Amino acid sequence: MIQFEDDLRIETDIEIDDLGYFPVLNKTEVSDPFKSVKFSDLSPKMKRKHNLLQKKLVGTGATGSKYMDPERLDGYSLYDIVNPPYDLDTLAQLYDQSAIHNASINARAMNTVGCGYEFVETLKARRRIEKAQGDSERVSKVRKSLQDEKERLQELFQSLNDDETLDETMIRTWLDVLAVGNGYIEIGRNNDGSIGYIGHVPATLVRVRRKRDGFVQIAKSNKISAVFFRNFQDFETEDPLNQDPKPNELIHFKIYSPNHAYYGIPAAVSAATAIVGDKFAKEYNIDYFENKAIPRYAIILKGAKLSARSKQELINYFRNEVKGRNHGTLVIPIPSSIGSDADIRFEKLEAGIQDSSFDKFRKSNRDEILVANRVPAPKAGVYDNANLAVSR
Repeated sequence: MIQFEDDLRIETDIEIDDLGYFPVLNKTEVSDPFKSVKFSDLSPKMKRKHNLLQKKLVGTGATGSKYMDPERLDGYSLYDIVNPPYDLDTLAQLYDQSAIHNASINARAMNTVGCGYEFVETLKARRRIEKAQGDSERVSKVRKSLQDEKERLQELFQSLNDDETLDETMIRTWLDVLAVGNGYIEIGRNNDGSIGYIGHVPATLVRVRRKRDGFVQIAKSNKISAVFFRNFQDFETEDPLNQDPKPNELIHFKIYSPNHAYYGIPAAVSAATAIVGDKFAKEYNIDYFENKAIPRYAIILKGAKLSARSKQELINYFRNEVKGRNHGTLVIPIPSSIGSDADIRFEKLEAGIQDSSFDKFRKSNRDEILVANRVPAPKAGVYDNANLAVSR
């Protein structure tokens, strides 16, 4: 901080480095692909809908309005989809910005869907076994039939995706559910209607149709294209975007919230301030060491009137020259008219130990993130004051 005490009493705060950004969770960013759909990328049907939504105001002769309503002409209106309550890309970034949040989500995913799956007998199958009791040959035949069916299903599920197993598909989907509140599994069918493909679709690229008749996914590439998906086991809804006669289906998993009817809301929203606060605290310490562990100073000038140029040179020196330098020379042209009563002094603003700054603050943030995710501290790799039994 540089403080000039004169007749104008000017105070200027200097920020040596940008500590990052605070995620705007309740605002869709410009990077949202549904906000930047180009007319040239639309299908013929969508181009016609675009022209209808444009609704140019026509006057007499060849004159008319050239106004284009941006609220009508984005992807959300063209594809009739609902805008999520929070920016999904920002929620996904929180997963990478906090070690505790990352570990909590990974622990929840690996201790649920990560444990694998198994096929169990239905109530009808158990009744078949009960009816066969007393006849050992019949019981053996029923059990063998059930075991053969389990093996057939196991082989079937392993053949539905060449790139990932069903366990991997579920882990990726559940990571999306816990990180952004929504997860999607894609179902593709053969010509006879049987399921021939099961895979994961990234949740940040999918939006729910307002009529709840399906989903729309944007493909981020040189040419943005949209794909329509039906709801699971819906065989009748037509593709309103590309006229695909056999659109694939999606199974939508979401963390229910009474605040939104279309999308789920993850625990990260309630702990967002703790996640970002922990990020800023870490970067504060990094910023301190990047500046060669030089404490912050205040330069106080009393009884001096500096010119605007001198003040700006002083500010620019601390902004551009002090950071990352062990030594430096500062030359300030001071006019002779300031008199002999001028007083210039340097005062340290921070002289204590900096490498453990915000220790209590970071622990408080850690506890809040763990509570939001409902994960015991040892499950996330935190073993403070934990005995062997608790750790296990």
